[in-house]
Formats: sequence, structure tokens, C-alpha cells
Amino acid sequence: MSESRIYARNLAANWTAHGANMVVLFFLSPFIVHTLGKVEYGIWGLLSVLTGYMGIFDLGIR
Repeated sequence: MSESRIYARNLAANWTAHGANMVVLFFLSPFIVHTLGKVEYGIWGLLSVLTGYMGIFDLGIR
């Protein structure tokens, strides 16, 4: 398989995964707000963002 074909396949897979993630979060967010409540949902969102930043900071360590 050529490099450009592999690149195109990987690009399509990444975009598909990103789109699926957006769809799931779109439908999951109201459920989480209803289950947790507004304040707890805000804390959950804050912890999610902080976890993402910690993942970025970890890139320089390894």
C-alpha cells in the first residue's frame, strides 16, 4: 500500500472518530446534566478540561 493511501485512510479514520465523538457528546450532555445537576456538571466539565491539559503537559516528559 502506498504512503498516500495509508495517509488518506488514517485521515478518514481520525475524522470519523472525531465526528462520532462529537455526536456522542451532543446526545450525552443533556443526560449528564439531568443526572448530575448543573453544578456537578460544571465540576465534571472542569475536571475533563484539566485532565486534557495534564495529557498535553505529559507529552514533554516521555
